[in-house]
Amino acid sequence: MLLRALDAHPQVFVCGQVTEGQPRQPTALARWALGLTLERLGLYRAVAKSRFGRRWVTNSLLQALMHYEPLVIDRASLAQLRVHISAERRVIVVKQGTWEHRHRFRGLVLARNPASIWASLKGLSGESNRERLGRWFLHVDPTMWETIRDQDLLHQFCAFYNRRMGALAKLGLPTIHYERFVERPEWHLRRILGLMRLPFSERCLLSHRGYAAQAVGHGGIDLARPIDRQSLSKYRSALTEREFERLARMTRQVTDALGYVMTWGQIQAPEPEL
Repeated sequence: MLLRALDAHPQVFVCGQVTEGQPRQPTALARWALGLTLERLGLYRAVAKSRFGRRWVTNSLLQALMHYEPLVIDRASLAQLRVHISAERRVIVVKQGTWEHRHRFRGLVLARNPASIWASLKGLSGESNRERLGRWFLHVDPTMWETIRDQDLLHQFCAFYNRRMGALAKLGLPTIHYERFVERPEWHLRRILGLMRLPFSERCLLSHRGYAAQAVGHGGIDLARPIDRQSLSKYRSALTEREFERLARMTRQVTDALGYVMTWGQIQAPEPEL
């Protein structure tokens, strides 16, 4: 939902999986971009000054960053490929949830409690969660995957959450907690855009209106649905209490670092600090 909201801003270009069904392999543009010597682009929710066209090969660019880590693709370079570039797009936001960039970056972290993420994963179709987690680990820590690949799925998920979010929690970046974002989306969007030095736009709050009814977004979300709190309690129907307690125990060190209080039926996220 946050990516969708930012994508609606007239001065923001989101390079990430807003919509479902995007290919995972780099295209010719992405492969061409690999050889560019470019300025540094960020990592998780990274923000870098640039000028990009809207909704054009976003996943291709994301895949180039994931697999080969070019830094910034500038306007002049893309113009050589006759890619339409809108001059008003001043900020690019890169989704970096399941890969780990090696360079320092400017950006922010979007955190979510592990019970809700696990509940969402259990509801996904397509590849199995074992295949999905294995793919994620290969982009983040393939050595660690080799040590846990024979463990059960919940163990593997908790290991990934601890590895990925634990590293992000140590970076000292501004952190947005999903649970607080859906409670006060305008408040958070104003502060996120402030970090980007951009004015607030009502289009961000109305981003759902840009999608047809039942349009499916990445992770199976309904893109035509306004930002709401419906998903906050989803874990209670997807997880057993025993499963929740095991998950909370295995991720406690990281959830404590992120400020969560993991209690069945009442997960608490910290008050925003932005």
